[in-house]
Amino acid sequence: MSDQVLDDGERAALAAVLAVILPSTSGPGATEARAADHACARLEGPLAHRLDDLRPVLARAAEDPEGTVADLADAGDPRFEELRSLAWEGFLCDPARGGNHEGVGWARFGTGPRRKARR
Repeated sequence: MSDQVLDDGERAALAAVLAVILPSTSGPGATEARAADHACARLEGPLAHRLDDLRPVLARAAEDPEGTVADLADAGDPRFEELRSLAWEGFLCDPARGGNHEGVGWARFGTGPRRKARR
């Protein structure tokens, strides 16, 4: 059985990969939604069995997240689809589940509960 906890480097690499998949170029992306928080919780919980397969991707992404994502996508690697799914889950999930910080994912699409105004 694999170590079921991501280390700090793996967490940073995962956040970088998700930011490449859902960039912040035209509005909030994975970074603003804190999609990596949701993805880490999933990978340290119900998807812990996937860590051994994803760790080599995260190790490479620590050096080159854009190249890693491009290579996975170009090769049709199923790990790309898994990471893309985690990015979208974290972007659109219930904020209580560790992503979609302050509802930025919902707001981008004009849906979901209204964010409370800060005072």
